[in-house]
Parts: sequence; C-alpha cells; structure tokens
Amino acid sequence: SLFFLVLCLLFVFCSTSFGASASDEKNEETQTDIAMNESSPKECCDTDGGADPDISSMLSDSELRDGLDEYVYVSTPRTPNSVLGIIYYYDYNSQQINYCNTYQADYYFQIYGAIYLSTATNRYNCHSYAWHSTNTSTNNVWIPDPSNYISDHSYCCVATLQVGDIIIYCDDMDTPFIYTDDEIIHSGIVTGVLSGTSNGLCGTSDLVTVTSKWGGQARYSHNGYHCPYTEFCPLDPDDQIAEYVRYYRLSTFNYSNTGLYSGHQCTCTLCGHQDVKPHTYSYVNIDLSSGHRVTCSKCNLFEIEEHDWQTYLDGYRCSKCGVFSSYIPVIAESVVPEEEII
Repeated sequence: SLFFLVLCLLFVFCSTSFGASASDEKNEETQTDIAMNESSPKECCDTDGGADPDISSMLSDSELRDGLDEYVYVSTPRTPNSVLGIIYYYDYNSQQINYCNTYQADYYFQIYGAIYLSTATNRYNCHSYAWHSTNTSTNNVWIPDPSNYISDHSYCCVATLQVGDIIIYCDDMDTPFIYTDDEIIHSGIVTGVLSGTSNGLCGTSDLVTVTSKWGGQARYSHNGYHCPYTEFCPLDPDDQIAEYVRYYRLSTFNYSNTGLYSGHQCTCTLCGHQDVKPHTYSYVNIDLSSGHRVTCSKCNLFEIEEHDWQTYLDGYRCSKCGVFSSYIPVIAESVVPEEEII
C-alpha cells in the first residue's frame, strides 16, 4: 500500500514537470517567432515599393481578415483620382506594435542613429506620408507607387534644396534631374539641409535630415544616408538598394488665358514646364434677365453667360449659379436704331 502511494506521487510529479516544461517551450517558441517576423526587413522595411506589404505571417489567424482591403484612388494637386492607394482593414496587434516601437526603435537608433517619432502601423507607408498626407492620425492609405505625382508635374525636380522638399530614393542611376521609369523604393520629407561635401555614395542623401516612415515600421528622423534603403547598412542582402536620390517641390504656376473654351496656359515657375489646363469656373448671379458672371479662379478670365434654367420644385433654378426663379425670364432683344443700320 505504501509502495503504491509512492508510485502515484511520483507519477503526479513527473506529469506536472513535463507539462510546465512543454508550456515554457511553447511560450518561448511563440516569442521567438514574433521577434523574427517583426524584425524581418521584407515585412517591416522593404514594403514601400510596388509590392503589397506582406504582414500575414505577423498576424494570428484570429487577426487575419482576408479580402477586407479596399483599393482607392487619391488625387494629386493637378489630377483627380490618379494615384492608386490601398486601405488595409487590419493592423499589427499590441504586442507586435510594442516590439516595433521599443526594441526595434532602439536597434535602429544604435545602427542608424534614427530617432523614433511615431508608432508602427500598417495604415500608411513612406510614399503616403511624403506625398499624400503627413497627418499620422488620419492618414489610412498605403501608396505602392507615387510616380504620378511627378509625371503630371504636380511636383518639380529641384537641385537647390530647402526644408519641406520631398526626397525619393531610386534603385538605378539615370540622367540627373529628369524623371524616368526608375523604381522609387522610398520617399521622405527633408527637415534639415546640412553644409559640407557629400560622400557621393547615394547622391547627396548624407547632406539632409529626413523624416520618413519605414514600411510598416515606425516613423523616424534620420540622416538621409543612414537608413535601410541605402548601402550604408541594408538589413537584408536581397533588399533593393538606392543608388541615387532626387528632390521634389510642389509646383507653382502662372496662368494666362487662351480663350473661354480652350482653357489657360500653365507655366511652372520652378522648371518652366508649360501645358494647357481647363478653366476652373465659378458662377455669380447678376440678375434674372442678364445671366451670371463666369470667372476662372486661376487666370481671372470672365464672361457674362445666360442662365441655364432647370425645373426645380415649383419653379426653375440655374444649374450653374443656383439662382431660383418662379418663371423663366424673357431676355429682351437689343434694338438697333434705324440710322445705324447700313
């Protein structure tokens, strides 16, 4: 009887020890997986290019919501709805965000001297921050390719830098200061311009201080050359490495009238680029009979135009200036004196 009791106690002790060991091992494995996944540059840093961010391995099954992303189009300053964006309806969990904002941020400070500014998130990336919106609270668009901001001349390439310019990192050398199809792998905003001679290893990136979002990771302030997108210290040999940088500034235009229907000529004050754009009209009522004043807000062209009456409730409303009338006024014909008729 005593021998049987000893065997039972021994069995209970061994079972408890084995269960605790297995649980500890499983917890340790989970922590290791999270650390490895979150430190993966393919998932956390190299996601600003053309490919969608691959964060599926960073999320548990309960957090994956496949098919709940939305494709949208955002506008450039000159072209409505011309840039493809993606709204992702999932983000990192709190444990992963904490890891990125603490351990990863400390690691990047040691390597790059990068200063942590705001939280890691999958809502927006570097291109969206630099070109679309710097409001980190409301920006929820991931932009894979910002090149339309350049190709429609909303932004102009500049050689003399100033704070507020946008810096782009490109992966292949080409003709300086002329936009080509070279891939833009990273974007940021210049927050400081340094004096001195550049090391020339990635254009003049070492002579600027930049604020940029590192893929799905946090937003950092850093020297333009000291980041994962240059050869200074890439996090993975397979990552794209920028070979040069360019700087862009919001274009400003002078407008000259070319006719009521042909539009106005736009001339960039920075680079001299010219094109013709449609007028941007506003309409102000003069009176019911005379019509309304049509004015272009860009080139200040103005004309007097008849109202465009449309049926509205118990009367009529002009579809352009919005003036209401219970009847359609008769426009009096001008009378030419007989002595002036030839």
